[in-house]
Amino acid sequence: MVTDVATVLIPDSVGATVSIDQNHTLQLTYEDEASNPILGATIVLLSPPAGLSYSIIEVGGGGYNVTLDPLVTEATSFQLSFRASLVNYQSASTAF
Repeated sequence: MVTDVATVLIPDSVGATVSIDQNHTLQLTYEDEASNPILGATIVLLSPPAGLSYSIIEVGGGGYNVTLDPLVTEATSFQLSFRASLVNYQSASTAF
């Protein structure tokens, strides 16, 4: 029996306050069960909220930068969920 390698997706923080006219960069780290970085993964934002623009780029060493750019004119709160996946690895999710 062959199973996919267990993984974890780790955010660099659990939340942030961002000014309406600012953006914020969150770093996610995707690792296997032995804390080895996983390169080349697909990272997605699940159900992106209206009023939020974002981009995700791989920065190496299992790190992925997520730049969040709120496009709102009043105070708003977002609960964000991310999922990482790669063939032969279990998907991992995290919230921010």
